[in-house]
Amino acid sequence: MRTSELVELPLDCQLVPRSYGTDRVRHRLKSKVIKGRGHGGSWDEWVVVAEAYEAAGVACQPADPGATHLFPGHLDLCRRYRGLRA
Repeated sequence: MRTSELVELPLDCQLVPRSYGTDRVRHRLKSKVIKGRGHGGSWDEWVVVAEAYEAAGVACQPADPGATHLFPGHLDLCRRYRGLRA
């Protein structure tokens, strides 16, 4: 996902996983696609690995009260990565 699409992940981005038989589960996140779409983007679903799905759930936990999205609109992944390493 592009950074612009990550910042569009709402707190309720985790969609119910779908089972397609034994050991075939699709984990999905909803977000807005911005690039190539009209003003404001449009909602879409992303099929992700189980770890990314769980990470989205964990990211919801420390959200500020009143927040509507997982990440702030000015997400700086490089700075966050350096902070995590430190």
